[in-house]
Amino acid sequence: MLEIRGVTKHFDGVKAVTEVSCTIAKGAITGLIGPNGAGKTTLFNMICGYHVPDSGLICFNSLEITGKPPYAVAAAGIGRTFQNLRTIKKLSTLDNVMLAFNPGASLFASLKKGKERQNRERAQELLAFVGLSDKAEEPAGELSYGQQKLLNLACCRALDPALLLLDEPVAGVNQEMTVKILGLLRDMRDEGIGVLVIEHNMEAVMEVSDRLIVMAGGRVIADGEPAQVRENSEVIEAYLG
Repeated sequence: MLEIRGVTKHFDGVKAVTEVSCTIAKGAITGLIGPNGAGKTTLFNMICGYHVPDSGLICFNSLEITGKPPYAVAAAGIGRTFQNLRTIKKLSTLDNVMLAFNPGASLFASLKKGKERQNRERAQELLAFVGLSDKAEEPAGELSYGQQKLLNLACCRALDPALLLLDEPVAGVNQEMTVKILGLLRDMRDEGIGVLVIEHNMEAVMEVSDRLIVMAGGRVIADGEPAQVRENSEVIEAYLG
């Protein structure tokens, strides 16, 4: 569903991403791994419209999205989480999800359109999906770090995405929360949602991914099933050690 062709991005002479090409399949979990500075987050930012590629092409469901603004990419069906949590801490957990509906529109626009009840019911369903129903009315800032990661997933689901880009979804959480989040990723994959995930927890990403793409020095150095990638000599030298 996502096709990236020869994408390049340099910053003041620094080659962040160079001639990267890959495809992301529907209903599969693809891990994107590599050392710090490999270009993984820059690639995410180009897909989502935060950076415009210097060259190359990005297509989503046969629609070119190269250089489209983030709200247009979200409206097309791509959701994204960030390394740094993007919760609005003073709002309730439920209202955080409510704000994620209708990319580019405000909560008040949704209210005017008479969608408040529909969106509220859907938001409650999404909180139930991630296990936060009992936290719906609590300020998001009072949630634990792991619970805020779950909230970010619920907000992404509010977009009704065909593809989710997740930046280190299990970083900094305990083993119990890691297992829970990996289970949610599998559930979304089983619903037909594509998942592209950056993660440095090698045990987790090897366990959950159907396929791995490895970047180093701004380039793709391996692309295949986890067992194949684990044995790749270039990947071992550049990242796994």
